[in-house]
Amino acid sequence: MLHRKVFCCMTEEIRQWLAKSTDDIENAQFLFDNRWPQPFELICFLCQQCAEKSMKAFLIHCNVEFPYTHDLRWLYKLCMKHSGAFEPFLDACQVLTPYAIDAKYPNQLEVDLPAATYALANAREIFNTAVAAITDE
Repeated sequence: MLHRKVFCCMTEEIRQWLAKSTDDIENAQFLFDNRWPQPFELICFLCQQCAEKSMKAFLIHCNVEFPYTHDLRWLYKLCMKHSGAFEPFLDACQVLTPYAIDAKYPNQLEVDLPAATYALANAREIFNTAVAAITDE
């Protein structure tokens, strides 16, 4: 997902956050494409993790301290103070946030194919937006 050319423009800490984020989205996509029945809760959990780590990488790039949180809405507000590029993702952050906790436990969420598809698309877009914002400066 990340090309070597992009990695060279980042600090080691940002590279590490984005590498973890890349692993999350690639594993979510692999499960979506190759497991049957599809583990929708796990896919959505990994998508939330991808979005969270991508946003935290951007905040590190901006020298912003962020709280220990899985709440993407909180991270969204911090990101928006530094780049309007994240504006389209408020709804996605609201939808993805519960997957950080609830998707890990039985009978907490009912996640279906449209929800997993939405999570994958939005996590990937948040990742791409964070990378673009980090590398465009």
